Amino acid sequence: VAGVFGGDADGDAVRRAWAALPERERVVVLWSVIDGATLRDIAAWLGTNKSRVDRLRRKALDQMRKELES
Repeated sequence: VAGVFGGDADGDAVRRAWAALPERERVVVLWSVIDGATLRDIAAWLGTNKSRVDRLRRKALDQMRKELES
């Protein structure tokens, strides 16, 4: 996940930002960013739709980015 935020992200800061996310958002980020799963696949696994998964992913990454910038 640190690679998403560039090489300047401190490992401890990334871990704290990651831990602050709700579990469902961590799952979405893990599957999409780390595992490369499609939004469609994630939506099917979670029993929701692609747009909801996209919103969760963007919200989580935005929250982590803000946490790392502070």
